[in-house]
Amino acid sequence: MTEKTKSFEMNRRTLLGVGLGATAATLLGSGMPARAEKIKIGFALETFQIPRWKYLDLASFKKTVEAADMELIAVQPDFDADKQLAQIQELITNGCKAIALAAVVGKAGVSMVRACKKAGVPVIAYNNLIPSADVAAYLSRDSYKVGQMAVDAAKKAGVMKGNWIIVSGEPGVSIAEDQTKAYLDELDPLIKDGTVKIVSHEYHQGWSAEGARSQVENALTANNDNIQGILCNNDSMALGCVGALQKARVAGKVFLNGLDATTEACHAILKGEMTLSAFTQTDDMGRIGAEMCIKLAKGESLGLTKTYDAGNRIVLPWYPIDSINIVKDNMVPYLKKYNPFYVDAKAVFKGIPQDQWPQGAAELLK
Repeated sequence: MTEKTKSFEMNRRTLLGVGLGATAATLLGSGMPARAEKIKIGFALETFQIPRWKYLDLASFKKTVEAADMELIAVQPDFDADKQLAQIQELITNGCKAIALAAVVGKAGVSMVRACKKAGVPVIAYNNLIPSADVAAYLSRDSYKVGQMAVDAAKKAGVMKGNWIIVSGEPGVSIAEDQTKAYLDELDPLIKDGTVKIVSHEYHQGWSAEGARSQVENALTANNDNIQGILCNNDSMALGCVGALQKARVAGKVFLNGLDATTEACHAILKGEMTLSAFTQTDDMGRIGAEMCIKLAKGESLGLTKTYDAGNRIVLPWYPIDSINIVKDNMVPYLKKYNPFYVDAKAVFKGIPQDQWPQGAAELLK
């Protein structure tokens, strides 16, 4: 912001404050009661680039806050931690009484929580872990369990052997780190006995699809396309992996998982180019996060009994949200619930021969 812009903004706020004060005085002088200002709740997301944030989390959060006759202020920094810190400071300045924070980077979120505590504003670590004892609660999917579910699916499919690739998301973000830890913990005995070999493992800033594609292309080249499976932390990166597999003409022959069950991922699953995508009911997460913030804004207890070990002797009250693996067999009921505001059923089935549709698809598309 330029100095000229800052000056304009300060003058605008000053004038606005005078105007509001004069209006209030007029109302009081006339005997009319001044309208009470609504309690404000802040929701600091990490991006709108990933569809779930805008169409599930935010939509549900907003509906719940407004149903409580409170005001929502939502912000997102497009994965920029410095910008997110500035946005948190703005939420404090704007008078938010509680904030749900999906930190771009967990460690960077610590200073944000510290600033909120200094201002007397309680914070929920939303979706992404913030390793701070000052966090009022942690609300998230059980990302470690999501990782276990992917490995279990590969074991049941009989493909958990040979050369594997691990494609991890943003370093320092609990979703990526917890899923990856589950992959490695589950694979450890298979690696030790020689059943499985990890030929490539990389973390990708911004959950980069292009980075994932490049990683898989390099691993395929280094191993003469001899790859049995890819364990991947989300859908956008998984679709980058699909591009690499298509280039090597092995798409559909390699186990590949994702996360969030987006339209594009569901389409890839039906084509046979992805195996599954884990989905968390983040609309429920948005509702629950809003309910928790409303309680905190009112000074009420959250009453949580489960805990999450954030390391360094930090144990947080935890509300875990369950996930399910979306595959071809359960695609239709999933689409029925989330089409068209999150997934586009028509786009999911576009170009897929009708004889390959799962049962119930024709009725869904009428």
